[in-house]
Amino acid sequence: MSTVRGWRDLLSDVGPGDWSKYREALDAFREVPPVLVFSKLPDLGDQVVEDVKGLDRSPSVGTWSKLFSSALLTAPDWRYVELLVRIWAKQHDQSVTQLLAEWAQAYRRCGGDPGPRFVSGAQEPGPPQSSTLSRSKIVSSAVTVAVIATVSLIAWSNRDEAKESSGPRAGSTASSKSGNSNGPLLLTTSWPTITSCDGATSVAMPAGGKPLTSFLTDDQDFRIPVTASGGGTWGAGHLYLTLSAKTGKTLIIDDIRPATRFPKKIDPPAWVAEVQGGCGDTYGRVFEFDLDKPLLDDRGVVGQRGSEDEEAPRNPLGPGFTVSAADPAIVRVDAQACKGNYEWSLLVNYSYDGHKYSKTVGPFRSMSMADQDTVGYLPDPATGVLSENSEPGPAPTRAVGCPAT
Repeated sequence: MSTVRGWRDLLSDVGPGDWSKYREALDAFREVPPVLVFSKLPDLGDQVVEDVKGLDRSPSVGTWSKLFSSALLTAPDWRYVELLVRIWAKQHDQSVTQLLAEWAQAYRRCGGDPGPRFVSGAQEPGPPQSSTLSRSKIVSSAVTVAVIATVSLIAWSNRDEAKESSGPRAGSTASSKSGNSNGPLLLTTSWPTITSCDGATSVAMPAGGKPLTSFLTDDQDFRIPVTASGGGTWGAGHLYLTLSAKTGKTLIIDDIRPATRFPKKIDPPAWVAEVQGGCGDTYGRVFEFDLDKPLLDDRGVVGQRGSEDEEAPRNPLGPGFTVSAADPAIVRVDAQACKGNYEWSLLVNYSYDGHKYSKTVGPFRSMSMADQDTVGYLPDPATGVLSENSEPGPAPTRAVGCPAT
């Protein structure tokens, strides 16, 4: 569990463009006991929203969850940050003035402008506003929408698979930051849920892994720690790739392709935990990865753009798809397994200053095949959630997103 010192340490470290770390600090702030649960934030916000200029009501649960997503490298809406600080101060019975000054000061250091109400004589000046992102490539999945801007099918390369499979296979993680020591790419991954609003992604744990109850002990989404502890998705999973670069450099993202896949290397899961619900269609740039074939499909921009969505990029991968520290790209890969249990990874190929580089992402696990020893967990029909008291039942007959057999 995060502590007060934890969020302050994170906040003190932010610098120009560090919006991912700023959001990480926000999430650590939210988790200080008593934890501010997502489902309660709309009601708690309405109690103090009159003190926030420019807001007349608290945002929805989906909008709140976006505020804390470290996969997003754009500036969060300062009004929501202020509202969160006011909620926190009230719930913890603390003065809000100093807290707002701390968050506003860090907001300015990142390159944002919280407004003249939060200017202090002792406050250090923020960087020039030229650090504001020139565009945002925020990506979400749209499973049912047929709008396809650019489609390219990338088949498996035996040469790539042989090369990658000979190397070490790291444990699966929910999120990580990495950069190729021989190149300027900065890469962040987030797996396996939709950052804005996810009510469908289900997870599974191979035999020998931790029991489900060990992941249901607090108010955090249990699915992320499940995949970070050797588990995987049950059917469909969602991988965000945040592509950026070291300061002063602009990279070309040449392509994203499958690197490795290990079918039938994972035993049937010991348990499957299903969730139910969802938020409907979402907007952005989407890649679909059919692990059974296997094929990676660039669907381009899909979904209907909402009032809160930045315009998603339409350029195909290649010379027209560039990223930099001030202009990162977030793309999303929807991985689907229906006929096997897989461990897989991707390869990001990119160019800088006439040189070619590659970065491997993964491995991740996706499962869809159970056996007679697999048990299933379903949400309580009364509450709609899984709890430590949830009783196991029969294994699911099909994985999420897969046709009935």
